[in-house]
Amino acid sequence: MAKIIIFRKASFVGAIRPSTIFLDNKQLGQVSNGKTEEFTVTGGSHELKLKLGALSSSNKLNFSISENETKTFKVSVPASYIGILMVVAFVVSFGMEYLQNIYHFSKPVKLLLILIPMLLFVFVFMKDKALVVKETSFTDN
Repeated sequence: MAKIIIFRKASFVGAIRPSTIFLDNKQLGQVSNGKTEEFTVTGGSHELKLKLGALSSSNKLNFSISENETKTFKVSVPASYIGILMVVAFVVSFGMEYLQNIYHFSKPVKLLLILIPMLLFVFVFMKDKALVVKETSFTDN
């Protein structure tokens, strides 16, 4: 049987949630932040995708593997995703401070006004870009 190794690079974003691994649209298992997992698969052509929670996922990666072959894949959160998320958080926070001086929001309303734009950004614009999966070797960074 063939074997795939999934390495999830440690990252602050999504650190407490494991990534769910899908092979050919079937759940294969999970890999936690900074961990490596191995799975036995059949030889042939496959599609690999990972999800982080219900709405964030990786690109789909098609690969072929022969019997008795081992392939390694690295999963990471792209730096651009982290940077964009930080910019959105800063803009929303700055905007809230400006609006707070005008409208004097209560704490629950303030929290909702901060969270809603950030969640919309993540779920609408970054839905399939939160994780990147690529074939690699352990010597790659």
